[in-house]
Amino acid sequence: ERYIVAEEGRKCILEIVGARWHERWEKRPQTIPDAQFKDLLDYWDFELVKELSNKNKSNRLKADDMHTLGPNSYALLRHELQQEDPNKEPPSQAKVYIKSRTRNPKRKYKTSYQQTKQNMLSRNASTAKSSVGGPSSVAADSLHQIGSSLASYTSAELELRSQEGIRKHN
Repeated sequence: ERYIVAEEGRKCILEIVGARWHERWEKRPQTIPDAQFKDLLDYWDFELVKELSNKNKSNRLKADDMHTLGPNSYALLRHELQQEDPNKEPPSQAKVYIKSRTRNPKRKYKTSYQQTKQNMLSRNASTAKSSVGGPSSVAADSLHQIGSSLASYTSAELELRSQEGIRKHN
């Protein structure tokens, strides 16, 4: 219904689309009920969601100072570092930052490591707080980026919610 396809190629295109849909269906997480997964597939097919996803992917690739904790939290890292300390002292922000950015040499990463290395050197040379007790410029810049991202996401989310009435479940 969306595309103009020549009659000669229509059968082939429909077979490809059907195969892709069935592949997604077969690889679905078993923890999601069938009806909800169908809704999720419809949601992923929504044009505004695709645009938001592409924007988020693009923004994620721009990040040049990402942590390497994976699914582990900063709280868990802080706890582990505190347990490793002989005096069981809480780790400094600088120590947490450095540990959370250290890369595994055996793993391949999609992003550059240069900015992170520079930040690590500056964290080693100074404390995580500025001399007046406020957040460091790196932390302030990060907070600004997070705030901008949230504002952008919220407006996109609101736009998506306003468009939800258009999409009907079959």
